[in-house]
Amino acid sequence: YWAFNYRENLLQVEFGRSAALQQNSLWSKVIDGAILSLSDKIWLLREDEHLQNALASKDSREIHAAARKITRVAITESSYFDRIEIYQPDGELSFTSEASYFPSPLISNDQLSLLVNGLRKQLSGVSVTLNRQTFVTLAVPLPYGKEHNPVAVVGIKVERLLEEISKLQESETFLINRRGRYKS
Repeated sequence: YWAFNYRENLLQVEFGRSAALQQNSLWSKVIDGAILSLSDKIWLLREDEHLQNALASKDSREIHAAARKITRVAITESSYFDRIEIYQPDGELSFTSEASYFPSPLISNDQLSLLVNGLRKQLSGVSVTLNRQTFVTLAVPLPYGKEHNPVAVVGIKVERLLEEISKLQESETFLINRRGRYKS
């Protein structure tokens, strides 16, 4: 009896490990696919001449006008992104598509510094904002031929990815954060 019970326990542990590895693999593939999709669409910001000129002039009205045009196409009409942020080389937030008086950034000052100073060509991953929204983000410098370039950050809400996984698995999917709270 003892050997049978021990064997059953070992099989349960092994099954749990296998299921966790499969979930991790699926999650990684979905995140990688989301980042690839963001990479494919970031050209909307990188190659926009109006945005380049506005950032060069550092005129906030021009920056907002150029960025709003991009936002209309990339967020409202096409749903490529859920959020867009543009930073000046000094770290100042020039534009955000978040409707808030106190926007919660998708990127830290340290990460921004790495991109502005050319130490990294891009940063990507899961970002949690101060108001507990979770995004898959991609941040890239906008290469306008300067030493210190502005930075664009784009993101999609993780809820979109959870819906995709739920459809693939035909069951509800949750994301549990470090505090034990979950999103579905």
